Parts: sequence; C-alpha cells; structure tokens
Amino acid sequence: MNLTELEERLNGPDGVAARDEVATRLAEMEQRLRGQIAAGMPRSEFPDCQAALDAVVAAAEVISQRRVGLG
Repeated sequence: MNLTELEERLNGPDGVAARDEVATRLAEMEQRLRGQIAAGMPRSEFPDCQAALDAVVAAAEVISQRRVGLG
C-alpha cells in the first residue's frame, strides 16, 4: 500500500529518477536557506529559517537512504 504520490513514484519503475529529482530539489532548498541565514535576517525570523533548514537536511538524509523500485 502506497501512502503518498511520492511513495508511488519511488516504488515505480522510475524510482531512481524520482529519488534523484527529490534529492536535487532538497539540495537547492538547503542552499537557499543557508544563503538566507548567511546573509542575515531579523532575530525573530531565524528560528523558523533554522527549523526549515533542519527539516530539509533531515528529508535529504531520508531520501538518500530510500530504496527505490520496490513496488
């Protein structure tokens, strides 16, 4: 049973391509967030930006370890 569209894509015949696409998008998001933090921001915005960065890094770790083509 697949729970999400992403899971269906990862389990499908093009699972490797789907994983690579997601990994690329996450890497781009990580780079943008790190750039925003490095450029500086109001203290009130930093916790949300850092939380988003932490989530993106965690997602990238999960997707990098995800086996594909299981379906």
